[in-house]
Amino acid sequence: MNFDALDNVLMLVTTIVGLLVSLFRYIEKPKRGYLCISIYFMSHLLSDYYWATYTLVMNENPDVSEFIAYFGWNTAFVALFV
Repeated sequence: MNFDALDNVLMLVTTIVGLLVSLFRYIEKPKRGYLCISIYFMSHLLSDYYWATYTLVMNENPDVSEFIAYFGWNTAFVALFV
């Protein structure tokens, strides 16, 4: 496993942990901030999951447009500004 694969897996794991923590906090105390953070992590998970699984299976970066590759990250940042 090279550094890029390890980096992708660690980013995916931290995104999942962040999503679970923010969802549990939102369930305990339903505040709008926890909801926004949960939406951020859900959107970020779109790109992280796709990117990590593709690079682990195919051993190369996906050959897609930048818009599609960064769609989850872009929607995550839009969710932060809403």
